[in-house]
Amino acid sequence: METCEGELETTVLDWDDEEMAAVMAHSLYYTIRSSKYPRTLENPARVTLILNDTHRWSVHAVLLQKFSTKLAALLPSAGTHPPACIRIAAIEPIGSLPAWRIFLTWLYTLDKEPLPDFTPQRRSTWRTRDLKSACFLAAFLGAAKFEKYLLRIVFKEVHDGRFAQRHVTHLAARMPPKTGMHCFANAYLRWRDAGGRAELDPYRWRVEHWYSVCGTVANWGCFHAMNTSGWGGVWRRQEELREKVQWMDEIVFDEVEGVGSWGGDGGGVEVEDGAD
Repeated sequence: METCEGELETTVLDWDDEEMAAVMAHSLYYTIRSSKYPRTLENPARVTLILNDTHRWSVHAVLLQKFSTKLAALLPSAGTHPPACIRIAAIEPIGSLPAWRIFLTWLYTLDKEPLPDFTPQRRSTWRTRDLKSACFLAAFLGAAKFEKYLLRIVFKEVHDGRFAQRHVTHLAARMPPKTGMHCFANAYLRWRDAGGRAELDPYRWRVEHWYSVCGTVANWGCFHAMNTSGWGGVWRRQEELREKVQWMDEIVFDEVEGVGSWGGDGGGVEVEDGAD
């Protein structure tokens, strides 16, 4: 594998100190474990991801290994010096710069695997079309936990009318079969087109339903059913909590912060784009 040397600037991504302070203040220690933050201290090796001639990022290899099956397969052997590169050769939506920024922001977010039924809020800089592109990127990268995080956001925004119907139709048609996003989007459209019949309502189920055999093979009864207050009750209680505490997703930065570094002249492994 080629290595990164030269004088092209690279953004070095790292954990958000303000988010860490919020986690500690509210004793949300599960987020530190699920984020794999401790592993980056034990395994500081980094890889440079190259998207184009002007955008490249230095990322902890251990995070790519854990959260993307495609990038994990392209990681260099231990001890490579200077750090190795992975070049992303892809067109839209896989090559979307905003989609990659969403992925990398999530990658360095402590609460990557929220508690059941918790609905994260989209960041203020994330446009709907970029959120959709991030869904396709998640499928391309084999980043199932990232996709599930995005579905938690999309799930509520579709319900509230913020996520346009045309984007739901696009996800239903183009996301790979048996991804949670594909299964939910198609179930939602069936329900909508049937006039909102109760037995087809996709909001009867928790998000985990769309990542299990009961939701991906056939939408039949299982243990993922919501309680009597449904999602409306969950979202109402979550808003009440936000009014009482300085909730974590209100104080983190809108984007991953980075510091200037130097490295990379364009070598590396090319990742071919297999998606439209």
